[in-house]
Parts: sequence; C-alpha cells; structure tokens
Amino acid sequence: MAKLLYTVPACLGFSTTSGQNHIVGFVQRGVRSGFCGARLAEFSMLVEAAEDKLFHKIFNDANQVLFQLLPDQHDKLSYSLQKVTTIAF
Repeated sequence: MAKLLYTVPACLGFSTTSGQNHIVGFVQRGVRSGFCGARLAEFSMLVEAAEDKLFHKIFNDANQVLFQLLPDQHDKLSYSLQKVTTIAF
C-alpha cells in the first residue's frame, strides 16, 4: 500500500475515471480481504494527504529535484498605506 500511495500523486492526474475506479476497487478489495486496515476505506483522503506531503516537500526542500523548476520567491511586498481618519458629523 505504501508504494501505491507513493506513486498516486504523480500518476493519478494522468489516469482516466475508469483507471481511478480500478485503483479504488483494488484498495476496497484489500480492506475486505483483511490485507489492509479499515482506515484505508477512505482512499481519497489518503491520496489528498500524500499530495499535500509531496507539494510541501517540493516547496520547502531546496534539494528536491522539482524545487529548481519553481519561480524565484520574491520578498513579501511591503505597502505604505495612509492612516484613515474618520470625520465625525
């Protein structure tokens, strides 16, 4: 299951709905057969967590292969806003 969750963020976007249904069916059969715990029943939540983990690694790790493909991060813009005064009538 770990290998499946490792590859899903990269390949799920290229799969069709039918392919995604096959993956979900595979996981459900594993749960029913007792090979996987019942927590894997919500496979979509696990996929979302794996995707979040991948994106955090890409954005935060300068040694990550995909990090060099990101645009340069500019310093945060600082705005010089005027103080608004209210006029009482």
